[in-house]
Parts: sequence; C-alpha cells; structure tokens
Amino acid sequence: MKQRIRVVVVENEKLHSELKSKAVDESLKDYTIHNSTVNESVATNSHITSKIGHSVLQRAEHTTWKNELEQLKVIYQAQVESLEAQVISLRKDLSVSQKECEEVRVLLRRKEKQAADALRAGGAPCVAGLCLKCAQHEAVLAGTHTNLHVQAIDRLTKERDELLVALRAVRASQQEAQQREWSACLQVKQAVEMAEEANLHKARVEVQCEQLSRELTRQREQLEREAQALQERLTEAREEGRAEARKQKDELAHTVSSLSQRVAELEGQLDRAHRDKSSLTNQLEDTLRKFTSQEQDNTKVCVELRYQLSQAQLKKEEAERELRELSAKTSRQMEKAAQEVERLSSELVGCRQHLEAVQKDGSQWQAEALSLAEQLANAQRQLHLTRQERENAERAHEEEMTSATLSARDREREMAVLLERIGGSTPAESWRIGRSAEFPEFPDQEAEGGVLQTGGQTGGADGKQQE
Repeated sequence: MKQRIRVVVVENEKLHSELKSKAVDESLKDYTIHNSTVNESVATNSHITSKIGHSVLQRAEHTTWKNELEQLKVIYQAQVESLEAQVISLRKDLSVSQKECEEVRVLLRRKEKQAADALRAGGAPCVAGLCLKCAQHEAVLAGTHTNLHVQAIDRLTKERDELLVALRAVRASQQEAQQREWSACLQVKQAVEMAEEANLHKARVEVQCEQLSRELTRQREQLEREAQALQERLTEAREEGRAEARKQKDELAHTVSSLSQRVAELEGQLDRAHRDKSSLTNQLEDTLRKFTSQEQDNTKVCVELRYQLSQAQLKKEEAERELRELSAKTSRQMEKAAQEVERLSSELVGCRQHLEAVQKDGSQWQAEALSLAEQLANAQRQLHLTRQERENAERAHEEEMTSATLSARDREREMAVLLERIGGSTPAESWRIGRSAEFPEFPDQEAEGGVLQTGGQTGGADGKQQE
C-alpha cells in the first residue's frame, strides 16, 4: 500500500510539472508571437495592438488553464476510482482475515476445552481400545498407555501455543488492513480536497493571470530549477526502487532455497517413516508365521502324545518311560516357547518404543502411528490368544497324562482283583484266567495249551503270579 501511495504521489507530481511546463511553453509562445507582431506594427497603432495582444494573451491563458483543470479533473477522478477499488479490496481482505480469526478462535476454544476436560478427568485421558473378554470399548490393553495423558497434554499445549501465535498474526494482519483502509480513506479525502482546491485555484488563476504574465521570466528560471530538482528526485526514487527490488529479490531467493531445503527434509522424513512402517509390518508378519509354526508343532506334539498314550495302555513300563521322555521334551519345548514369547515380547516392546519415537516426530504421522498401534494391539491380542491356546494345550496334555495314569491304575486294580479272585484256584486255571483277561482274543489256544502242557502252564502261572 505504501508503494502504491508513493507511485500515486510521484505521478501527481509528474503531471503537475508537465502541466506547468506546457502552460509556460504556450504562454511563452503566445508572448513571443505577440512581441513579433508588436515590433512589426506601426508606431501609431502600438497602443491599440498592445491592448489587443494583451487580451489575446489573457484568452489563450484562460483556455490553457481551463484545459489544464479539465485534465486535472479527469486525472483526479481516475485516481479516486482506483483508490475506491483499493478500499473495496482491502475491506474484502479484512473480512476474510476476520473470518479466519474467528475460525482460529473457535478452534482454540475447542482445544482448550478438550485440554480442560482431559485435566478434569483426573489427569488420565480416555484411551480408546477393545477389551479381550467383554468386547467393550474404552478398555486399556497394556500398562504402557498410562503415559499417554502426558503426551496428550503436551500436544494440546503445543497446538494451543501455535494457535495463539496464529491468532496474534491474524490480529496483526487485521490491524494492518485497517490501517491500510484508513490510509486509503485519507488518500480519497485528500484527493477530494485537492479537487476542491483545484476549483478554488481556477478562480484564483483567473484573477492572477496578469500577475503570471509579468512573472514569466522569473518563473521560467524557477521551473527549470524545480525540473532539475524533480529530475534528481526521480533518479533517487528510481535508485531506491531498484535497491528495494534487489533486496526483495534476494529475500525471495533465500526463502525459496530454505523452503526447498525444508521440502527435501520432509521428503526424507516421509521415506524414513515408510521404511519403518514396512519393517514393522515385516516383523509382525514374521511373528505371525512363527506363531503359526509353533501352533503346528504343538498340534503335531499333541498327535504324537495321543499315539504314545494309546500305545502306553498296552505296556505300562514303556508308557511311563515314554511319558517321562515326552514330559521332558514338552518341558523343553515349553521353555523354548517361553523364551520365544519373551523374545517376541521384547521385540514388541522395542517396536512400541520405536513407534512412540515415530509419534514424537510430528502430527503429520499420527494416522500412521494409530494404524501401527492397532497392528500392535492385534499382535498383542494374537499373542494373548496363542498363550491361551498354549495353556489349553498344556491343560489338555495334563488331562491326557492324568487320564493315562488313571487308566493304568485302574488296570492295576483290575489285575489285583483278578489275582485275588484266582487265588483259591489251581495254578493252571489261574494262569488261564490271567491270560484270558490279558488276551481275550485267543481263548481256544490257551485252553489247548492248558490241556497239553500242564506242567509248563504251572510254571508260567507261578511266574505270572510272581509278576
């Protein structure tokens, strides 16, 4: 606005100087013509011709001053219209800035209200989540979320400070726009006053035409001096404009270079965030694959245990030995699984810390941080589910072990009952009954063996009873 006002003032001075120089030149031309006519006229008619020349000079000066005033009116009218357009544009800018200021105030009040609500809630902001048991919202999954309220308060204070700075800037721009509007109004008033002064000057000029004709020679020298001074001022203004243009050009180049550097830095940060995100997703996929492989191993182990338990019903000692081996093997596998779970939990803790570090980079990555937090929550839920499945497998294994031991004990009790029942019979019959109890699918062969070889059966029965 200052530059525009300066340009308008310079144009006004230039137009004044041009109009004055034109008026002086025309008056000098008329004066020289009048002098030549007077020198060529007769001495007797000198008085009459001088009067006629004076009246002609006055008429010419009057017409020139009328033309000059009309030109000044046109120029001032154009300047008034341009200033009114500038005032309208400044009012529009002021309304836009006021709207922005109101929006910033509303946003600031909202943020302050959120911060106050968070502080009134006991210093612990509500962390949205999903409960694993009841599937209700607003449930916390891990203990690491207890520090989120501190981060939320810091973020809200930071946003409030930024909004206050933006509000101050908008207020400053609003005040500057009001000052510009006021200066434009003053310029319009000055233009109107100058037009009125021009009208008054017209009346004064008509009175002072005679005085101007006498002071032409003196004014010529004065106008030459003013023209020289105006030329010097124009050169100075031109040099100042060039210096300001150079300065603005340098400032713009500096800002462009700084902005390009900032853009490059932001692009680098974006690439790093994408790489971190891809690495975290790869780690989560690896953990899921490990969990699935561990589940497959557990299923295989369960199948093997069932097969071994079915075989253990035939031979007690072999079953106990295999059960001990299986218990040792399962304990080692459980230790390995516990170590793997601890390692995965440490990796999850590292991923969580890395995620928190990424969250601190700025509000620009909050969406990605939320997605990563959801992925971490899913991984934790998956880990919890795998732990539950492992515990279920352990319980099933223990139940199968207990059922196997109970079946073995029942078998022992049945054998003891059979031995007590056959305690009063002959050794051959007792051996036959024991064989039929143990191997019921071969009764005929045992009977034939008892008829043919009683002596051998007696020894076998004694050995069986001893066992």
